[in-house]
Amino acid sequence: MAELTNLERTRIQMEYVVPLIRDLQELLGEGVINAALEKRARVREEAITTDRKPDFSRLAAGAEMFAEGGALDYEIIASTAEQFDMNINHC
Repeated sequence: MAELTNLERTRIQMEYVVPLIRDLQELLGEGVINAALEKRARVREEAITTDRKPDFSRLAAGAEMFAEGGALDYEIIASTAEQFDMNINHC
């Protein structure tokens, strides 16, 4: 069996997650579920440390991963640990 691309995995996840969230909003109330989603986003954001110097060294490999299966048409302009520039032609 062929390995799924990142785009294919994301599509499958969203086909499951979005209807589940809507079902939970209907069952438990939109405000309750939205508050839980906001809390999860805050917790995740707080877990990211901001006292580190940015490291862009892995972005080229990340762009390649996201581009699999034709999901992204791009051109890398600069790729170092201190800088990453790219043009996205089609997404």
